[in-house]
Amino acid sequence: MLLKLVFVAVDENENENRNEMQAQNRNENANPDRWPVAEPYRELFVWSVLFGRVSLANIFWKECPDRIGSALVASLMLQGLASKAKCLGKQHLAEELYENAGLVARYGLGFNHRSLKVFISN
Repeated sequence: MLLKLVFVAVDENENENRNEMQAQNRNENANPDRWPVAEPYRELFVWSVLFGRVSLANIFWKECPDRIGSALVASLMLQGLASKAKCLGKQHLAEELYENAGLVARYGLGFNHRSLKVFISN
């Protein structure tokens, strides 16, 4: 009998905790100012790079908190995809991906170069 009472008490506590968590999730989801991802501009930047929208990627890249890292990671992703495309015999696609990788890498390098110029001139 005592064992049965312990299980009932544990079940009631679990139900209370579950109900509290569900209420908290509803309150968080009700907030329209909350983004579902931590850094939406980086997500959009990566999406636009992978879909070949380099000019759109430039717009989102300017809003990224870590511009240099984002540009270099995206460039490496495109170089990897270009390498796979080349192995599969898709030479035209590989050339386009390599070209986009160079453009995206220049975002980060150009930003770094301009920052260095400002630092040296001060």
